[in-house]
Amino acid sequence: DMDVVLVGGCAMNILLAQKLRERLEGIGRRLYIPCIPNDANLSLGQYISYSKYKIDGDIVYNGIGIDDLDMLPEYVDKYGAVKVNIGELVDIIGSGGIVGIIQGDSELGPRALGNRSIVCNSCDSKVKDKLNFGIKFREWYRPFAPVCRQVDMHKYFDKVGNSEYMSYS
Repeated sequence: DMDVVLVGGCAMNILLAQKLRERLEGIGRRLYIPCIPNDANLSLGQYISYSKYKIDGDIVYNGIGIDDLDMLPEYVDKYGAVKVNIGELVDIIGSGGIVGIIQGDSELGPRALGNRSIVCNSCDSKVKDKLNFGIKFREWYRPFAPVCRQVDMHKYFDKVGNSEYMSYS
């Protein structure tokens, strides 16, 4: 019995990945989808396999840094941005605010996993529309990914399992 690694464009389909994961688990196998599940991962995997430089550990936070960091003062003036601590962030989100987080290097792959994220209260029934129409300017049907602490996942999600790169529903 072998586990399965899924890459390529089909690995971007979260609903397909969830169904495949459940079927594989039913026969005692595991599914792994890396942080860069699109076609770019194929060339990265090939490079890593044959490179004299070995990558130790997770590569997810090895993306580019904030390339326009020098523009930060201008953005602060233009958008009224402020730096906040965790307590202030919790208060802003708790009162219905939506916050952009930028820290460290960006994530490799299509999902924002904490270093470049928009954070809000997912209990607000209108937040999806606020994000899609008012912030991201995208279609109404686009989803967003609520997250919680791993120890609390049973409280909020029916299908519980680790999804470190938001690859499963």
